[in-house]
Amino acid sequence: PELLKFDEDFFGTNYVKYKAMFDQHNQDQEIKNKHLSFLIDGKLTEIDLTIVSIVFNNEVVSLLIMKNVSYQIKLSKEVLRAELAEESNKRLEREIADKLKAEHKLESEYLRTIAIFDSSENTLLITLTPDLKISSFNKQSKLYFDFQTNKELELFLSFDKFFEQIISPLKLRYFRYLVSGLRKGLSYQLELKIINIYNEKKWLEFYLNPIKDVDGNVNEFSLVAHDITEKKLNERKVLQSLKEKEVLLKEVHHRVKNNLQIISSILNLQSSYIEDQKILEILDESRHRIRSMAIIHENLYQTTNFSSINFKDYSRELVRNLISSYQHNPNLDLQLIEKVELVDLSLDQAIPCGLIINEIITNTMKYAFTDKIEGIIYLELKEKNNKIQLLIGDNGVGLPNNYDIQNSETLGLQLVMTLVEQLDGEITVDNVKGIKYFITFEKAKL
Repeated sequence: PELLKFDEDFFGTNYVKYKAMFDQHNQDQEIKNKHLSFLIDGKLTEIDLTIVSIVFNNEVVSLLIMKNVSYQIKLSKEVLRAELAEESNKRLEREIADKLKAEHKLESEYLRTIAIFDSSENTLLITLTPDLKISSFNKQSKLYFDFQTNKELELFLSFDKFFEQIISPLKLRYFRYLVSGLRKGLSYQLELKIINIYNEKKWLEFYLNPIKDVDGNVNEFSLVAHDITEKKLNERKVLQSLKEKEVLLKEVHHRVKNNLQIISSILNLQSSYIEDQKILEILDESRHRIRSMAIIHENLYQTTNFSSINFKDYSRELVRNLISSYQHNPNLDLQLIEKVELVDLSLDQAIPCGLIINEIITNTMKYAFTDKIEGIIYLELKEKNNKIQLLIGDNGVGLPNNYDIQNSETLGLQLVMTLVEQLDGEITVDNVKGIKYFITFEKAKL
């Protein structure tokens, strides 16, 4: 019966809250499923309370229905705790599985990297710490440098200390200089000659690169090297062979030039026994043609580039020689106007061009200024869009009207037309105020 008594002793600190509930009920408001917590004998008791109004003994009274739900709540908490524990276990299992999977992948990648690192038979791989201690190396590096130094390549050895036997102090100092650039993220490629303990010369091609961490900071350096000794020796053999061929080519051009000069001398001697002026002119023209070819071989003998000739210097020398040889009129004031660009021509194009200049300048000197005291010779040479443009002309008497250069009967102009065809070029003639020959052809690849 005392439990039914509504007093402060029973409800304790909840008295005020629960008194308000009864007051609310007395105002004709039903109270249903209110949860109460009691300390009974020091033990927390959970109760669901429902208050309803009923008629009892012809009197309206409040019926309090109290249900002890401590066990259900405890059971619910245990179930919830079990569910949370199960969910936590599942999440933990997933995390463990993901971690194991990541570790397995990381281990696989590590083993793969190690396999690649060690399987490079022709590649020497070494990594260094910022203070130049050896932090890793592949098998090939150990085999190679153990043999070259007769020492054991080991981790955490000083780079300078290990390689001091085979790398000169000067080159080690230069390497330390490069390290300052590696720390800034720079990369380098260089060739290095070493002399091993057996006094053998070896050449290595080095690639130096910084190794950065996830934050972009340089924490190691990588040295990737290849032994290029055989390549170097082959290069030296090739260079030696090229030098021998250069000497041989020089000798060939020198002998060709000498033979052409001998032919020119023979023609000159032969001309001393001939009185016919026409034949003497033919021999003289032949000597000049031979001279134009001899100058090319003389220039090639004096250069190291045998694939082409500086046509600017050659053409100027050729034209001056021809003017000097044919200027027999002392009263003629002759002016040479040159606009010659620096153009290199192959031997196959330089010789025909030289002969064309020879024939046209020869005709100019023989026929253009017969009644003039002031003469001009034009020589222009330029390259545009991989085409050579050659202009040779004068302000002389020009060609007769309606003269067909394509069907000329003179040997000189026939030779000019043949040489232009040999160059796969085109020729046009301007016969106003003298004569001008415009020759164009595509420049051959050197």
